[in-house]
Amino acid sequence: FFYDKIKYYFINDVEIYKYWWWNTYFIRFSSIERKKIPLVSEKLHNYLFKNVSKNIFDTNRYEMENIKLPRLPKLYSEGNILEHFKLLGKEMNKKYDSYLMKAYEMKNIPKMPKKWAFSEGWVKYDLNNNSPIKVDYPDGDFLIFDVEVCVKDGRLPTLAVALSDTNWYSWCSERLIKDTPIPDYPKVEHLVPLESKNGDSKEKIIIGHNVSYDRSRVREQYYDKASKTGFWDTMSMAIAMYSVSDSQTTFYDKKDYNIAIHSEHSWLEKWKENVTKYNLKDLYNFLIPLDDKDYINIEKDIRNLFVTGEIQQIRNEFQSLVQYCASDVLATLHIYKKMYKEFMYRFPSEITRYGMIKMANVYLPINHYWSSFEKYCDDEYKKIISKLGDDIINFIQQLIYELKDNYDKDPWMFDCDWSLDKNKNLPKWFLSCLSNLKENNLDNMDIKLKSNELPKVFGVCYGVYPVHFLKNYGWGYLKPIKEHEKLPKKLVTFDTINIPEKEIISLIEINRSKGFKENEENKKPVGKIDSFIFYRLPHQTNNGANVGNIFSKSFQPLFENKILIPTRGAEIANNIVDNLIKTMYWVNFQKRFKDELPIWKNDNCDNGIIAPSIVPAGTITRRSTHKLWLTVSSAKKDVIGSNLKSLVQAPKGYKIVGADVDSQEQWLAAIMGDSIRKNKCIGDSLFSYLVLMGNKNEGTDLHSVVAKESGISRNIAKVLNYARLYGSGPSHAASVLIKHNVPENEAKLLAKKTFETTKGKFFLPWYKNTRDKSELDTLIEANERIFVKIGDNVNSEYAQNTVKAEFIKYAKTSLINDVPKSEIKYLKLLLKTIDNNCFKKTRHKLYYGGIESDTFNFLNLILDESELRTPILNCKLGNGFHPRPKYSVGSIKFLNFFKRSITNWVIQSSAVDFLHMLLLNMEWLCQKYNIDARFCISIHDEVRYLVKDEDIYRAALALNLSNLMVRAAISQILGICQIPSTTAFFSQVDIDTILRKEVNETVICSDNLKIESGVALTYNEVYEKANGRLYNIIKLFIIYG
Repeated sequence: FFYDKIKYYFINDVEIYKYWWWNTYFIRFSSIERKKIPLVSEKLHNYLFKNVSKNIFDTNRYEMENIKLPRLPKLYSEGNILEHFKLLGKEMNKKYDSYLMKAYEMKNIPKMPKKWAFSEGWVKYDLNNNSPIKVDYPDGDFLIFDVEVCVKDGRLPTLAVALSDTNWYSWCSERLIKDTPIPDYPKVEHLVPLESKNGDSKEKIIIGHNVSYDRSRVREQYYDKASKTGFWDTMSMAIAMYSVSDSQTTFYDKKDYNIAIHSEHSWLEKWKENVTKYNLKDLYNFLIPLDDKDYINIEKDIRNLFVTGEIQQIRNEFQSLVQYCASDVLATLHIYKKMYKEFMYRFPSEITRYGMIKMANVYLPINHYWSSFEKYCDDEYKKIISKLGDDIINFIQQLIYELKDNYDKDPWMFDCDWSLDKNKNLPKWFLSCLSNLKENNLDNMDIKLKSNELPKVFGVCYGVYPVHFLKNYGWGYLKPIKEHEKLPKKLVTFDTINIPEKEIISLIEINRSKGFKENEENKKPVGKIDSFIFYRLPHQTNNGANVGNIFSKSFQPLFENKILIPTRGAEIANNIVDNLIKTMYWVNFQKRFKDELPIWKNDNCDNGIIAPSIVPAGTITRRSTHKLWLTVSSAKKDVIGSNLKSLVQAPKGYKIVGADVDSQEQWLAAIMGDSIRKNKCIGDSLFSYLVLMGNKNEGTDLHSVVAKESGISRNIAKVLNYARLYGSGPSHAASVLIKHNVPENEAKLLAKKTFETTKGKFFLPWYKNTRDKSELDTLIEANERIFVKIGDNVNSEYAQNTVKAEFIKYAKTSLINDVPKSEIKYLKLLLKTIDNNCFKKTRHKLYYGGIESDTFNFLNLILDESELRTPILNCKLGNGFHPRPKYSVGSIKFLNFFKRSITNWVIQSSAVDFLHMLLLNMEWLCQKYNIDARFCISIHDEVRYLVKDEDIYRAALALNLSNLMVRAAISQILGICQIPSTTAFFSQVDIDTILRKEVNETVICSDNLKIESGVALTYNEVYEKANGRLYNIIKLFIIYG
């Protein structure tokens, strides 16, 4: 294991890296008063780590805290929480794993029918003669499964094909066969059944490509009682192993390789051989060679009939369309069998596979508010845009009248197309502001609020300077060239236009007289237009990129702070920004909302369920994805549709119980830093200490400490802290500061200071083989630090490891006075020898003296492993980002290019491991104690369960204990057998009637009903309300008599 190597690397090989002791931090960061870290009680510690030495309870640094505990469940391995999880994963996933293995080992694939039965419901095809037999559902422990939908009919299933190890099956909807009407309110009878009608659900596995889409159309997924059927996604397998990130797509799609590309990205061609897009066709061609005897030529053209065709066309082409669906099923089986062994090698833990199955089983209860939500949002949107459209059209018509004879003198409108349209008799630039030209009138709903003409219409200035748009450079502003001003040599000279120089200079002077801000130039100029310099406007998210739209949410602060100023029609212009923010959310989400498939229990829409198509591993980091549910934000006042998340509402008799994993990724990063320190104790690194013991109110949390040490605000420090954790460097930090109106030079200095405070300073380790170098016999003592000659014993309690830059600096300082002038040349040669020969040139940077130095040393050293895996469940990084083999062509360049993304993966993918462990343990406790709780959804670092009212407090207690057990197991994996009471349990467990981020978040329904707040309970409050027990006496009596 990586940790055994790390231990040897750091403890036995002390010449490579000697630890900074605890107190070293508190000399450097004197404002921090170290307090004792409270640990869980000895009883609880023994329950988790029975055979661990008691020496970890250093009373100078730790104190035990008595915690009220229920009668704890017997672990699968007494006193060994890590072994408990390993055995629990095997037990909980035993049947699913056996069926996955069975599908992989299937050798004799049943012969595909030549003719498919045009018959409602399921048909099974006889193994011998393929004759059709009517069945209620497909039998078998596993199925390869695919559903097709007539998109023009809606979202309900039209036909499906399944394959077991013994038979082929096909399913047809009632509408396809009998031409029944499309239901207004879809119900379970319109879906595909995969289990017996008696509700006796048993474990089985459904394998499919993007199988979550198919799951959403499976009947049993909407029943009140959770089905035991598991869904296994081959697309998620491929994403985790072979996919590319969004940032890598341009590299993957690049076809032509010129000499410059070869030189800069010498790794590219070899890298492309090991990655692929994850749609079925591309993945199949990536995995299955053309000369394979069972190769399938996947044709997707006929599939378009499902997208564009009417239901009658599907009936007409029934045989070929079912054949297409069956070919996809067979192709899915082929790629599954091809990926299975590799996936098991890369993701060896049963917990990972259980977590992927569980993550897909999302179950969201809804009610009548869902069906009225769309109309309410549409009406509100039209009301706002209609009023705004009227105001804009009226203002434009007035402006046209005022400028018709002298538009060429206007500082903004001079380069617009003022020629008249023959039919409308209006300037062509005006018509370009409209999305749809009606015959007789201008429709207020047709105004394009993102039109490039609108900032010109409202005379927007950036400080004192008028804004200007250039086709290939986006929005910027025009600044007069000063007399004798020295311009950059590579400045682009744009074509001369009839620019109203006099009017623009006059405007600038008027703006100055009004007190408009004169913003300092943080950017290099782009080009020269006549007597003006064109500067890009600062992009709010991508430093240096073109700005395509000024009237947008990201530019709202600039309007609010009077940096962007409309000089005419100001009220309307400001309304555009405000109303865009109010409406943009619904514009972005309305299609996603309409694409969801609600299944209702009756025509009154009182109660319904959504089983969304969650992709369990939708990114390289293995985070789950969904275009709606995993991207929705919290409700915001006056933002149309932003309360969409709260449409998930528990039915009568149930509550939604859940919690956010407190500082999940920060905690993981901090404990990783602790794990490579000599003491192997929690809170040993300063980063870990601040995560555990920092207090925002006292100014001792990480963000406050970094802000104070670096001289920046806490909010900016918080942004920089998270960005740095995910691999961003000083240049990114500087760009963030610039966006917060810090001048460029000051921003660079602050960024450097922040990184020295947090990440630390860079050092190179000693070479071990330099003992005989006679020129290094000198012991140097300077600035209260001892620098030991190479090869000497650095275990001395007074000696500290040498940092290269400081060693050279102090060598010069200490020796220069003792060396005769005649020997100065020798001294320089000596220092050069030290510089060149005595320090190891490492592949990765190591740091010292910063808050997070240990964490970043952990993350950098893990990159040297031949296989980069998560430290928690040993999951391997996919080919898209996995470092190239050492010494292979372009390996260093590849690593440098994608290091930020790789670092991000280590943290985020470890957080996915955490989540999978949490879901596993929670399911075990709910089964063990008969807690009626059904997994509802996980949104990044939060989990939610639908729980029967009588069990809500026991579920909350089980959730807290699961958090404790997961953190304990992860700590043990990293060699730290301690659990602080500050992170042992959730800071709060939410019990609510709806889905929302915070229980006191204001939610107003479409009928103006305000939803009551939920409750947030601490661990002690949960313990009291659950009467200190996980079991229910009444249920035990019913079960056992």
